[in-house]
Amino acid sequence: MPIASSVITAARAFRMLSPVIMANSIILVITGIIAILALLVDEICVTLKDGDSFINDFLKSDAYKTFTKNLQSVIDTFKEV
Repeated sequence: MPIASSVITAARAFRMLSPVIMANSIILVITGIIAILALLVDEICVTLKDGDSFINDFLKSDAYKTFTKNLQSVIDTFKEV
């Protein structure tokens, strides 16, 4: 029973603090940044394990070849400057 009571206590605390958390715009921005970073880390981990990810799909597409060709021309242009 102690686990159930601690879950109930945590839920009550969240209910009391959620309006305060949602009203503070800095916390919303920080939470958004943390969520984006977590999704990016997950995407990179899936990519490293050769899983089905957006990065792997991009690397296997023709768009990546076009991107690298255009990037190389930009790099060459900067080398000439």
